[in-house]
Amino acid sequence: MAFILWRMKRFHKLSELEVEAGQIMKTLKFILGAIGIFVVWSILFGEGDGMPDSEKREKGFHCLSTFDGSSYLFNDAIKSRLRDPDSFEHVETKITPVNTEGMHNIYTRFRAKNGFGGVNASNAYGIIRNSDCIVVDAGIIE
Repeated sequence: MAFILWRMKRFHKLSELEVEAGQIMKTLKFILGAIGIFVVWSILFGEGDGMPDSEKREKGFHCLSTFDGSSYLFNDAIKSRLRDPDSFEHVETKITPVNTEGMHNIYTRFRAKNGFGGVNASNAYGIIRNSDCIVVDAGIIE
């Protein structure tokens, strides 16, 4: 780095103050970039809702993605019933609190291609186990 600065001063006739200002700007850009990455990471992957883990488990939120609110295991069960699983697009998911049998009812709205190539909005329902989020039952509402 020192060699590059020496060449810049020699060939571009930069003063010491201009070289130092350039170094400060590079450092400032690096720090601001690092802060920006941290903020984006916290927003996307943070657990910032402040809800205790026991309450999340009771409401079923531990089975849902913090990124898009879907259940990956339930989505896979839905995809296995579609003509074109790659066309699946999650819209929203709702889940009920745990019942006396230790199960959650889950409801998902999604879009997928039909047999004619058009895209339809559909709904799916199911039951997932609270202890391990395994899909017990799943079906698509026609």
